[in-house]
Amino acid sequence: MAKCPIRALALAVYREISKIPAGQVATYGQIACRIGWPGSARVLG
Repeated sequence: MAKCPIRALALAVYREISKIPAGQVATYGQIACRIGWPGSARVLG
């Protein structure tokens, strides 16, 4: 897992979840992979 300041991580997560259309779902794991943190779903949750 890469070291990343919390603000940068939060911004990356926010940008990614804003791409999810209304009515669709994404798991924490999927979002983690999309922002380059595969295997770090618990960090996002």
